[in-house]
Amino acid sequence: MKRVIPTLALACLFAAPRALHAQAGDRALDIGPNRTGLSIGDSREWTGVRLNYRDSRLRRVRGVNATIWRPYDGGHGDVMGLALGVPLTGGRNVQGIQVAAGIEATDELGGVGISLLGMGAGERVWGIMLAGLGVGSGGDLRGIVAAGIGAGAGGDARGVVLGGVGAGVAGDVRGLVVGGLGAGAGGSLRGIGVGGVGFGVAGEGEGA
Repeated sequence: MKRVIPTLALACLFAAPRALHAQAGDRALDIGPNRTGLSIGDSREWTGVRLNYRDSRLRRVRGVNATIWRPYDGGHGDVMGLALGVPLTGGRNVQGIQVAAGIEATDELGGVGISLLGMGAGERVWGIMLAGLGVGSGGDLRGIVAAGIGAGAGGDARGVVLGGVGAGVAGDVRGLVVGGLGAGAGGSLRGIGVGGVGFGVAGEGEGA
């Protein structure tokens, strides 16, 4: 036993720096096997619950991703499940349920989103999205989108688009578009368009 104890102590001494180096490289405290369980920090891939201040190199999360601030530029990853922002969160493709003061997706935002301030996606928004100030998509909108001030899309819209002050769609509209002051479509309209002060359609209009 007298020889075994010093040998174990020496082995731990040499092993400790390697373990610490691996943890520093991971930038996270991971609790669970095979990247599953609980991750606290800036892990790259995780399934389960992931808690981080601000994502800088995220690839993929399946489960719960909770952050305090929006990702760094280039740090957006895919989030599938529940995205929580206290107050902000975001990703590349964010799908599932999102709850935060502000939500952003560089590519696609889909599912059910509730935002105190605003939310938006660079390419596509689909599902049910409710925001206190605004909702926007650089591309198409699909589903039900409502915001206290404005809602808009750079592409086409299919479904219901509601803006407390204004609602605008650069492309075609199929469904209902309502703006408290004004609303409009840069393409055609098939459905109902309502503006408190005015409504305009650049293309063909079919409906009311």
